[in-house]
Amino acid sequence: MTATNIMGTSEVSDVGCGARIFIPVLPDPPRNLENNADVTNKSRASFSWIDGVSNGGKPILNYRVSYD
Repeated sequence: MTATNIMGTSEVSDVGCGARIFIPVLPDPPRNLENNADVTNKSRASFSWIDGVSNGGKPILNYRVSYD
């Protein structure tokens, strides 16, 4: 295995040197999505939810909310 960055490429690592390969796992979607009716109006939407059961092995940094 080698590593490459703007400085170049490293030497090849020894076989069995303990390198780990992270295989990403997608997090579960949020649960219990609810509209906050006290705040939602014609120009604003407010929601609440709780995290999914699994975060995929890494902390969740943000959520993306789309409007259509």
